[in-house]
Amino acid sequence: MKGIKWLSGVFILVLILIVIIANLGLGPVYFPFIYNIPGLDKVGHFLLMGIFSLLINLLNKSKRVRILNLNILVGSLFVAIVAAMEELSQTFLVYRAFSWLDLAFDLGGIFLGGQLASRLQIKSENPTR
Repeated sequence: MKGIKWLSGVFILVLILIVIIANLGLGPVYFPFIYNIPGLDKVGHFLLMGIFSLLINLLNKSKRVRILNLNILVGSLFVAIVAAMEELSQTFLVYRAFSWLDLAFDLGGIFLGGQLASRLQIKSENPTR
């Protein structure tokens, strides 16, 4: 668990750094490959949010909350709210633009990361399974 805490902290710092770089309009300077390969931006959204969701759900042992008759992973809900807020904030920034497609890839990664965390949690609790 200590390793997951450390890895999560480092990952969150990396995410914050990526957002700052993008918000300052320095993405093409630091990440030119993203702008040269079509669709790579969407893959990045999916993977970054998926890993974020995986780590946060592992940290809280895949706890769930019941909302509107749905069993939702608390970590995934948290990451989804953060991702949506970050994406919406781009409407106020000069170098960024809100994108429903980016948000959809974020949510897809969040869902998959949460499902993976759940399965890993079940396996760690029942090693013979």
